[in-house]
Amino acid sequence: MTTKLHLLDAAPEVHSDTRVVVQEALVPLRWWRSVPVRMEKAAALTEMERFVLEAVLAFGASAPAEFEEVTDLPAHMLPVLGRRLVAAGALDSTGAPRNDALCRRMLQAEQIYRDRVETVHVVVLPGAGEVVVLDQATAGDDPLLGWEKARVKPAGQYPVDATLSGRSLTDILVGTAGIMGVETDAVAFPHGLCPVFRCTAQVTGDSGSGVRLSIGDGAPAVLLPGVKGLVEGWLGADRVLADRPLAVWRVLLGDDEPSDAPPIPRRASSAIWQIAVTGGQAALISNAGRNLARPAGLAIETPDVVVEVRLAIAADDPSATAAIAVDRAINAGVRDGSAASTVHAQLAEDATRLPHEVVGALAPAKVRDRAWQLGHHRLVYALRERDDFDYA
Repeated sequence: MTTKLHLLDAAPEVHSDTRVVVQEALVPLRWWRSVPVRMEKAAALTEMERFVLEAVLAFGASAPAEFEEVTDLPAHMLPVLGRRLVAAGALDSTGAPRNDALCRRMLQAEQIYRDRVETVHVVVLPGAGEVVVLDQATAGDDPLLGWEKARVKPAGQYPVDATLSGRSLTDILVGTAGIMGVETDAVAFPHGLCPVFRCTAQVTGDSGSGVRLSIGDGAPAVLLPGVKGLVEGWLGADRVLADRPLAVWRVLLGDDEPSDAPPIPRRASSAIWQIAVTGGQAALISNAGRNLARPAGLAIETPDVVVEVRLAIAADDPSATAAIAVDRAINAGVRDGSAASTVHAQLAEDATRLPHEVVGALAPAKVRDRAWQLGHHRLVYALRERDDFDYA
C-alpha cells in the first residue's frame, strides 16, 4: 500500500476527544430526511400493571370475573387499571388477554411496549454495512437539511452488494433502533448503485465511533454516532509516521537533504505526534522557515483516506530548548499586537531556567533576526525601537 506524506499550511484543530481528522475520504452513502416510521417504545410497568398482567395470565378469558371476586371491585375496573396495557394491545377492552405472548414479554421485561409513528432521518453507509437513524432527541429537528441544501454532486457511484440491491427502505430499517415498519416505503438503491461523496470528517469520543461528517463543498458536518465500520479504516492510518522518520523529516525540511539521523516521531495523543530535536536539528527546521513553537500539520495519504495530524516539536538538549524558547516568545509578542515588552518578559523568564552556555541564543540581535526570518516585521521594528529612536 502506497502512503504519501504532505506538509500542510497549518496544523489541524484538534480537541481532547479528537481521534482522527479526515481531510478526504470517498464514502458511499445515501440519506433520507423525515421518514415516518413505526417505532416500538418501552416504559416501565407500574406495580398495579404488573398485578393486572399476572391476573390475566393466570386466569385467561375469565380474568375480569376472577378480578371482581378476588378484589371485590367491579370487573370493568380491570381494563381501567390496565389502560396502558389495553392501548399497547396486550389486553382487550374487557380486560381479557388479547396477546398472551405480548403479556408474557411485558411481564418478563417489566416494560410496556407500544407502537407509535415517529419521524426519523436515515443515513445508510453500504460500504461500511451500517445504518444510522437520527431522531429529534439526539440530532435536532432536521440534521440532514444542510446536506440537501448544499446540492453536492457525487464523486461517483458505488455498486451495492446483493444484500442491499433491490431492497426497500423497510427491509433495511426494520429491527434497527426499534423500528418496526416504514409508513412510506421505497427502493433504497435503484439500479443497485449508491452515490459516493468526497467527505471530510472528525472522529471523536473514547470509542472512536462518533463521526462529524461533511459530504464536501461547504456542506455542514453532521454527527453520525456509532459508525465503527466507517472509521475502522481511518484509525491507525497515521501509524506509518513511526516507521518512516526519514520521510517525515524530509517533508518537514522541504527540499533539504537531512545531514544526520532524523528524530523519531512518537504519538503524544490520538491526533498529535511529537519529535524531540537536538540543537542542530532545531537549526535545520528554523532554516527551513518553520516555527519551532508552533505544531506543524502533516497529511498522510493512503489509497482509502487522507488524514491530518499535528506534529509538535520538543527539545532533546539545552540548545534546542533555547531555540524553541525564542520562537515561543516571538509568538507571544505577535499575539499581543507585536509587543516588544511581551517578548522581553518571556525571554527574561526563560533565561533563568536555561543553562548559562545557551543563554546567548536569547540575545536581542538574535531574537530580532529570528523574528525577521519568521516574517514578523512589525515586531522587529518594535524590538529595535529603543535602539533606533534613543537619541539621548
